[in-house]
Amino acid sequence: MNVSQKVQIVKRRKVLRRRDVLEKIVSILYYIYVNKHTCVGLRDISRDLHMSLSTVSKYVMLLKEKGLIEVEKKGKKYCLKLTPKGVDAVVVSQRLLGILGLRIE
Repeated sequence: MNVSQKVQIVKRRKVLRRRDVLEKIVSILYYIYVNKHTCVGLRDISRDLHMSLSTVSKYVMLLKEKGLIEVEKKGKKYCLKLTPKGVDAVVVSQRLLGILGLRIE
């Protein structure tokens, strides 16, 4: 295997990792959107989307920093809620997935 082939393999792996991250972020946003009438916490997302709690926490912090979700404390639990910007992100991602013939389970 020459250097050019190795570089191509590394580039493909990076693309796959980015796609995996994007898929997880969109899944978390969509989960919060679908469950908007209940108090959604990190453990709920972790359990139902089969992601580690640390992964969910990392992406939730990113979404919060970008203004897509809000965190509200209810008793001892922290509830996640989409902001209007977050709702827009869900709508756009759903349209894009529809165009591509894909969907989030």
